[in-house]
Amino acid sequence: MCVSVEGALSARDSAAPHPHHRALAKGSLFLMMGQAAGSLLRFCTNLLLTRVLTVGEYGLFSLGLTVFRLITEFALCGFQYGAQHFVPKYRASGDRGLVKGFVVFSFACTLCLSLFFGLLLYGFAGLMAQRVFGKESLEFSFRVLGLLLPLHVAMMLCAYYGIAFLKVHIHVVISDIIQPVLFCAFVAILWVLSRQGLAFVLGAYSASITLTLVAAGLLIRGVYGPAAGTSPAIYQRRQWGLYSGTVVFAGFFSMFLFQTDKIILGYYGSLEEIGIYNAAWKLYSFLGMSTVVFTTTFFPIISQVHAEGDLPQLNALTKLVGKWIFSANAFLIVIIVFYAKGLMRLFGKEFTGGSSILVIFGLSWILVSMLASTSGILRMTGRQHAEFVVTMAMLAFSVASGLILIPRYGMIGAAISSTASFILIHIAKAVLSYRYFGINPFGREMWLAFVFAFAAIGAGYAARTSLEHWGIGIGTAAAVIQFVVFAACYAALMLRFCLTEDDKVFIHIIRAKLRK
Repeated sequence: MCVSVEGALSARDSAAPHPHHRALAKGSLFLMMGQAAGSLLRFCTNLLLTRVLTVGEYGLFSLGLTVFRLITEFALCGFQYGAQHFVPKYRASGDRGLVKGFVVFSFACTLCLSLFFGLLLYGFAGLMAQRVFGKESLEFSFRVLGLLLPLHVAMMLCAYYGIAFLKVHIHVVISDIIQPVLFCAFVAILWVLSRQGLAFVLGAYSASITLTLVAAGLLIRGVYGPAAGTSPAIYQRRQWGLYSGTVVFAGFFSMFLFQTDKIILGYYGSLEEIGIYNAAWKLYSFLGMSTVVFTTTFFPIISQVHAEGDLPQLNALTKLVGKWIFSANAFLIVIIVFYAKGLMRLFGKEFTGGSSILVIFGLSWILVSMLASTSGILRMTGRQHAEFVVTMAMLAFSVASGLILIPRYGMIGAAISSTASFILIHIAKAVLSYRYFGINPFGREMWLAFVFAFAAIGAGYAARTSLEHWGIGIGTAAAVIQFVVFAACYAALMLRFCLTEDDKVFIHIIRAKLRK
């Protein structure tokens, strides 16, 4: 992956940045801005929800959404990943007929499946609420969400097609701007009007999904445009179905793997515990922001580079993306681990008991960040069967550990079970990526970033200790100074020792896009 920095920085030089760098930079910029806006909006929405709902109602709403999202994953039938695999491949070969065929086929299949699963959720809402979770008040939530399922699935598929067509801004606008803005606005209206209760919140959520779907349909139609071509052959539809069918189980069970803690806690714990745990999880999700920013853009590129047979390029890109993910997450990990109690207090005093859960989540993300760049390699290179086996093994581990730990230790047991499963599945995917393709996410810059992060943490802690000893800064002021020293030291070390030519090209492209 030899890229001339002078070619990127000088307009007179005929050399240009590698197209994969340009795609990564452009897509990552949109996702970074969208994820930041979306995460802030979702955080504000959850703060408003804790004012509109009681802790128990907030736990009830969170548990209902957990089940709803699991069923959404199954109703999507893996076509969101199939779109990222097949559409870039067919567009690269210039076969617009197959692009059209896959789009029509995927929307038809997901519509049928979402109607089927939505009716099942509606019809068996009472049975699930009483027999599975032992909470009768869940029945109303399940019925409303069952009716909403087809609309939500269609909205999600439109968003994923934005990525498949390498128009990442479409995905950002749908998933991180329109829907979060609408839901936050509707909940804010409820708060201002003093309309409290779960029924009002479910109505606001349904309205936000419905309006977002209308906008998503218009956006994706403009990107897709007319596509001429013959109808795809039977064997091609079979290929799409087999790929997506395998991926849907891997995707569903992967999502179920990361929701197991909430499901088991929902069975054994109280609604108050579920609410506190979900609030900690919302803060924890900020750690996934930079991971999603880079991996979402990286996934279609994996498929394209693998189709070109350029494994050295794929290996180099994996190292580069991995370093970006870890470097960005280092700042968030420090905030979450060192300021957990203050962050949880934002939801209310009754939520501060979840600070230890937040610390466990933050510490686990250190290793996950270092391996995250390999998370989609198996799926995007046709090794989805291996990913399925790994996911099932980790799911069995997660269920077993959850059933052992959660009844005994409650929220702490759920956090330990969840983070252990999360770490193990990333290790397994990284090992298989190395075995099949020789891809190793650990480069020299990654290890330097790891060492520099701990050195900067030490510098921040030393600064805080010194200031408190001399009585210059205490409490919040000392905490702010500690983070400022950490951030300054870490940024300085990374810029001095870990800024490669590829990074300079990436930064140049980002600056050019921002100027436009």
